[in-house]
Amino acid sequence: MFYPYRGDLEDFCAFVGLQAPEQFREVTRAHVLAWRKSLEQRGLSAATLRRKLAALTSLFDHLLECNAVAGGNPVHGVKRPKLETNEGKTPA
Repeated sequence: MFYPYRGDLEDFCAFVGLQAPEQFREVTRAHVLAWRKSLEQRGLSAATLRRKLAALTSLFDHLLECNAVAGGNPVHGVKRPKLETNEGKTPA
C-alpha cells in the first residue's frame, strides 16, 4: 500500500538531514521555508506542495501533543500556494 504522507515526511527528513527522531526538536521555521523553496524549484504542483506542508504540520502537531518537541509548530504560518480553481469562471 502507498502512503503519500510518509513519502512527504521522508522527503523533508532527507532534505534537512534528520536521521533520528529526537532531531525533530532541532527543526526550525527556516528549515521548513528552505524545504518549501526547494519544492517550488522542483516544479511541483500547488496541490502537491500543500499536501506536503499539511503532512509536516500534522506531524509536528502530533509531536507537540506528545511533548516530544517544544516551542510550537515550525510549519504554522508558512504560506501555502493558492490552488487554481475554475469555480465561478464561465467557460468561453
